[in-house]
Parts: sequence; structure tokens; C-alpha cells
Amino acid sequence: MAVNGKVKKNENKTANKGSLAFFKNTKAEFKRITWAPKKDVKKALGAVALCCTFYVLLISLCDSVFMKMFGVIFGQ
Repeated sequence: MAVNGKVKKNENKTANKGSLAFFKNTKAEFKRITWAPKKDVKKALGAVALCCTFYVLLISLCDSVFMKMFGVIFGQ
């Protein structure tokens, strides 16, 4: 809350330079990222793929069971 004083605007000098500055800044930010080693990424990818496969199989099994139950209950 400003009390009887001027509030300074937080202006970014490159904000008004358009899309070229945006892409330059984005490229600079990507260079600062600390990426995980390939070995860790592969392990994580394998774990995610395994969990997704398990989930798909579980949902497929539940769907099959419910379809058979509804067929028995409603006589279709």
C-alpha cells in the first residue's frame, strides 16, 4: 500500500520489444535449466509407462466386468 508517495512502475526493458525478445529470453532461460541425466530420465519414463499400462489394463478389466454384469442384470 502506497502512502502519499509515487509508486514506481516495474518496467521490463525488453517487454515492449515484441516476439523476437520473447524468443531470445526463452532461449536464455532454457540454457539456465539444469537437466536431469539421461539415465534418470529413462528410469522415470519407464516407471510412468509401466504405471500407465497398469492403469489402462485395470480400467479395461473393470469395464469388461461391468459390461458383463449389466448384460446379466438387464438381459442383453
